[in-house]
Amino acid sequence: MVNDRRRPLSPAEYDAAKRELETRHPGCWHTSGYRSPTHNIAVGGDARSKHAILPCMADDYAAPTHHELQAMATTAFELGLWYVVHTVDKGGGIHLHIQGLAPGPIPADWSELHQGGGLT
Repeated sequence: MVNDRRRPLSPAEYDAAKRELETRHPGCWHTSGYRSPTHNIAVGGDARSKHAILPCMADDYAAPTHHELQAMATTAFELGLWYVVHTVDKGGGIHLHIQGLAPGPIPADWSELHQGGGLT
C-alpha cells in the first residue's frame, strides 16, 4: 500500500505543482481550470468541485495517448496532488483531473487562510 502523505496545498503550492506537471509533460494540454458554479454544474461537475472556488484549486488535462495521461497521473501524485483519470459525457472526454485539496468539503482552516473564511 502507498503511504499517502498528501496535505492541502496553498494556492501558491498548487500553482507551482501544476507548472511542474506541465513542464514534465509538455505534450499534454490544459482543458479546464476555473468554472463559475453555474458552468461547473452545467458540464456535470460536482457542487463541491475545486474548479468552482476562488482561488481555483483544480484543473483538467488531455494527452495524446492514454499511456501519457497515466504517466501524468503518476507525476501528479508525486507532486502531492489529488487526481483522477476519467471520462465525462459533457466536454473533454477522457482526461486527467488534478486538485490541490482532498475531495469533499474544503477544510475550514484552509478556507479561513486562503478564502477569508467559512466557504465550503
